Amino acid sequence: MDRNRKASAFAAAAVTALALGTGWFHATHGTAGTAAHQTRAATDTDDKLRPANYILIGTAGTTTFSVPPSPPVITVTCTASEATSKTLPSGLGASQVLPPMFNNGLNSSTGQPNPCTDSTGGKDTTVTKGIWTITFLDSPTETETSAEPNTGDQLEITIPKGGAVVTNSLHCVITVAPTAAFQVIGAYDDVNKFTVSLSNLPVSVAGPSPCPTAATTSSFNGVYTFSPSMRDIS
Repeated sequence: MDRNRKASAFAAAAVTALALGTGWFHATHGTAGTAAHQTRAATDTDDKLRPANYILIGTAGTTTFSVPPSPPVITVTCTASEATSKTLPSGLGASQVLPPMFNNGLNSSTGQPNPCTDSTGGKDTTVTKGIWTITFLDSPTETETSAEPNTGDQLEITIPKGGAVVTNSLHCVITVAPTAAFQVIGAYDDVNKFTVSLSNLPVSVAGPSPCPTAATTSSFNGVYTFSPSMRDIS
């Protein structure tokens, strides 16, 4: 199957799964259960996302993942990352995300994803799984009379326990969020850009030397662009 057909087949499958509400996707209406969600929701209770009930695709160019954060022993660089979700019909609750993909684009001959590369000269494959969610967080200073779009909005991604496993050609196995789900919060420009920059992403590492088996945290950096653009309105 050529690259275009492969990509089209995946996109069609993703959209169909999201649209039908299969096991790939279930929206959770209303306020999510964390204190952060409750605080944000209380300031602007009738907000909703536009476009509502719509397939949303977030793509990033280069992402970096370093273990440990500083000084890193391994830094994995991927040139392509994509995640697909669907906006809620109303409100700012959590909605499920298809487990994101990380690779170096598709191989033009096979149509299969090329592995990411790392600072040791290795090749890296990321397998994501479980129920990932995304939640829009209003600016804490926003009120019912605040104009949109504004600054200070954020997005929160919940990574499920063991939601990503990175394996490289050195036989290092890096598990993200190994003991519990983890919330990643990043800035959102209220148009289409979500910036993730964190240095406390929990991990566990197994494998031979030079795998950093003592590491318990990692860093991740990437900028995702959503299509179509998304913002909240009152």
